[in-house]
Amino acid sequence: MNQNNPYQSSVVNPTPQSNQQAGSNSLVATQVAQQSMMNAKGWVRLISVVSYIYFAIILGGGLYLMAMASYLGGGFGAFVFLIMLVIAIVVFMLALRLSNYASAISRLAITSHPIDLESAMVAQMRFWRLAAIISIIYAVIDLIQTLNEL
Repeated sequence: MNQNNPYQSSVVNPTPQSNQQAGSNSLVATQVAQQSMMNAKGWVRLISVVSYIYFAIILGGGLYLMAMASYLGGGFGAFVFLIMLVIAIVVFMLALRLSNYASAISRLAITSHPIDLESAMVAQMRFWRLAAIISIIYAVIDLIQTLNEL
């Protein structure tokens, strides 16, 4: 094969890189798979921290809007705060899932144990499941709003 083909699949040594006995029925990550997870850890942690900051900004903004609405005599301040609170909780849950994922990758980097790989994969699945549920809910709300405007 051509050595300069960027679309060529990589050659991976399927030798297990863990303390697990060879020949068992468990799937063990290769060194390439583990290194890919380690490379993602920094980005996962960054987005997690940014999400926590975003959570605080949303919560603070909701409190500010509620205070301003009360000061101006509008009765919608509590409603606005409730909406902002729901958004803030969603952002917090996503940030927490990403933080758990980054921590699981850190444990995997230290131990290279299959249990830690499993933990990292479960944390990743939980994040994406929550992100998918939120996306579906948003799409349904958007569809309802669009249909109401017709």
